[in-house]
Amino acid sequence: MLFAPLLASLVCALVLTLSSFVPPASGALRLVAGTGSPVPGHSGCTITSAGSDSVAIEGNRIAFRTYYECSSGGDETEAILVEDGPGNLIHIVSEGDTLDGAVVQDLSMRFMWSLSGTRLAFSADLELSPPGPTFEASYIANLADSPITFTRVIAEGDTLPDGTEAAGVSAPVIAGLAFASDMDEDSTWPGIFFNENFLNPSSATLPISEATSVPAAPGYTIIYADSDLAIQETAAGNAILAAEVTLCPDADVDGGGGCDVATDNAVVTVQGGVISTRADTISSINPSSGTVFTDLDEPGLFDGAVAFKGAYDDTLGDGVEGIYTDCSGALTKVFDASDPVPGLPGYSFESEGFALQVGFDQNITNQVDFESSLGDGFEMIVSAHPDGTLTDCANTVSTTNPATGEVFEDLNDAAVDGTSIAFWAEDTSAAVGLFTGTCGTLPASGCSTVPLTITRATLWADGSKPGSVTYQGTVEGIDPSSGLTFTVTDGLTTNQSGSVGPGDCVLQNSGTTKCVFKDPVVNKKKVKAVFRPTGNPGEYSFKLQMNKLSIPRPQAGPASLTIVETGGGSFAGSIASCDIGTKKLVCKN
Repeated sequence: MLFAPLLASLVCALVLTLSSFVPPASGALRLVAGTGSPVPGHSGCTITSAGSDSVAIEGNRIAFRTYYECSSGGDETEAILVEDGPGNLIHIVSEGDTLDGAVVQDLSMRFMWSLSGTRLAFSADLELSPPGPTFEASYIANLADSPITFTRVIAEGDTLPDGTEAAGVSAPVIAGLAFASDMDEDSTWPGIFFNENFLNPSSATLPISEATSVPAAPGYTIIYADSDLAIQETAAGNAILAAEVTLCPDADVDGGGGCDVATDNAVVTVQGGVISTRADTISSINPSSGTVFTDLDEPGLFDGAVAFKGAYDDTLGDGVEGIYTDCSGALTKVFDASDPVPGLPGYSFESEGFALQVGFDQNITNQVDFESSLGDGFEMIVSAHPDGTLTDCANTVSTTNPATGEVFEDLNDAAVDGTSIAFWAEDTSAAVGLFTGTCGTLPASGCSTVPLTITRATLWADGSKPGSVTYQGTVEGIDPSSGLTFTVTDGLTTNQSGSVGPGDCVLQNSGTTKCVFKDPVVNKKKVKAVFRPTGNPGEYSFKLQMNKLSIPRPQAGPASLTIVETGGGSFAGSIASCDIGTKKLVCKN
């Protein structure tokens, strides 16, 4: 079977609840291309098989990697194609084509985040004057040009921003003019190449590289990143990048240098040069189990929020996987493997094996496996609201290939754009195809939560007088005079809120906004907040103070803060590097 090697490692278990399940509500599926489809611009050539993990959808465009054979003979040829509107297939590049005077030997395209408007990002293995030396390079194809033009952004042998030489590149991601690619490891891992304007090569950076310190994880450094990145433009005009990174303790226990143990990982984002930890396997609490995550994988990115595959160990020590997001400002479960499959008596989700690829564009998509009471395995593509509302988009029990009428038996690579999906599938007649359709409904609201950075937090516990808090940090895109509600929590039971109204805030000539609310009922209870422009567009440093709160003992990190504008967006962040005292919790970077 087409996906058998991959699916053998994707044995899935889901968290689905009866109240959150929506029966199959997908629109009619349409075949984009499949076995026997002609390859545009290549007479006598037809598609033979899929290029797994390589689908992107945006509006009416679907980009995908595939393989074809020609009647003239020869081996399978790898290619990248784009459907530019229903039925309009366009050939982008194939093995054997020439780019920059070198012959294409192999192609790679990133899942989801390789297509942005009329630009498509991909990487290629190239050979100079065959048989000759080979090298890797990343390109952007401009689909608006006729003929299509290609811009090489970074290649093996190029000089990186730190002055070292690129040993190789992986398939890139793109959002507008922002471009990122993971670098191949040589003697050391160079890092992630990130350029917020690929038309200006001098603006490239390596924001994450080997030995980069990890926010919220003191004593750990990054040793490399998973090559599956996600990227998005922000309303502020810059870009945010998400990656899953592997962590190493700083301590050299065996004295031999290097990393002694590399068993922890984290999901991090980079925005404006600032690295933020969104979840890690050191201190981040899995909301399903109340214990620390045991593994994190494959972050997706939408509206400043991340979604990722995470795992925890149940009471028997068995791993349980699920999908999680910080769309609401705090980590929440979307679905995981501990819940029964609703509406399907006799079926159950297996405990491990969510598909690695997590699509995220308003809705979250994942390909999952389930089984009957007899142990027969089946698959499903699920579209989920961030709140956990689920829709079955396609399954291998009853969904049929619209071209053959045969039931699907393999599903894979479900990219999403709102309610539009695109995925590879194989049916019981061994026909392979890329299919698209609509699935589910849009969430009532997007993930308007924007990450903020906390640099210091102090939470005084209840004692001879009520508790109080002081938070300091930076936040981008907030309107300090709109009226704000602040919610503070710790890692245990503390959950306290306070607000300032528009009339409580004064804008000073310096651009600083000072807000003070005096409680009319509780004597001397105040909420004070100061927002000072940092000099970066739309960014403020802030200091929040609230008193006469209920902060019980014991206390534990992380310390978190959510700020919600009246009628507007929300901003949230946390800090996990904390010292627990007898009277207070102090967290700082």
